[in-house]
Amino acid sequence: MVSEKIQSMGGNLTDLLIEESNLLTQYGEKHPEVIKIRNKINVLKSKLGKMSHPELEYITLLRDVKIDVGLYEMLITKHREALITEADKVVPVAIVEPARNAVLVKPDRRMNMLMGLLVGLMFATIGVVLAESLDTSLRTAEEIETYLKLPTFAEIPHIRDEKSDTSPFLLLSDSHSPYVESYNEFLANFNRYDPEKKIQTLLFTSVMPSEGKSEVISNFAILQSQNNNKTLVIDADFRQAAIHKLFKVPRKPGVMDIIKENLNWRDVVKKPVESGSSSMVSLPD
Repeated sequence: MVSEKIQSMGGNLTDLLIEESNLLTQYGEKHPEVIKIRNKINVLKSKLGKMSHPELEYITLLRDVKIDVGLYEMLITKHREALITEADKVVPVAIVEPARNAVLVKPDRRMNMLMGLLVGLMFATIGVVLAESLDTSLRTAEEIETYLKLPTFAEIPHIRDEKSDTSPFLLLSDSHSPYVESYNEFLANFNRYDPEKKIQTLLFTSVMPSEGKSEVISNFAILQSQNNNKTLVIDADFRQAAIHKLFKVPRKPGVMDIIKENLNWRDVVKKPVESGSSSMVSLPD
């Protein structure tokens, strides 16, 4: 095995030789730095020359390998620098032949408009179908009958403002109006549905407020009383009571007073003055 001292001397010699090669690349043969490095190299060579032949041969081979590796790495670096320099050069551009009879290829406005129209119609159709399939509301009498499996007595138009205090008796003054005919149809279908008059109590309700419950109740009660049917109208809407306004009767006492004060309901009912019938009374809320 080669001693550590010999390896160190060989490494120093290799480093000096590499440094000499780099200095020769930058300076000339007679530059002071080059001469100084060569003197150091000669001193190391003289020391190594006194060693045994195998050790010296090993050091020489090791030196040559390091020198070759250093030169190879230097050449690779130079090559890369040359490639970068070559890439930075601007290549001149020349027009070989000018364009003639140019035709616009893109965009094709007609095709784009047609495709946009088709896509818009497609998405609109999908949106309508989707909205229709998700809409579970009941809009017609036929849909209501199909869903509830109950008959529809009549379709009554909503012609009176809910905020108005107009008496319902005025709404039935014209016996030939379509509005009155709808109530007559309502009463006729109801009597046909219950010919033996077993139904004694009717509940009028709706999903939302201000949908015309009070108006329908009032006019239906008027028609019943005009047919000599004893009718009692009970207003159980404790939030937005309206029956007492339509019939123009006092609101108090009413249903809540019967419940709270344990009153006799016969003492609380009121007969509308404008009804013209002795068979209809009103019980406010």
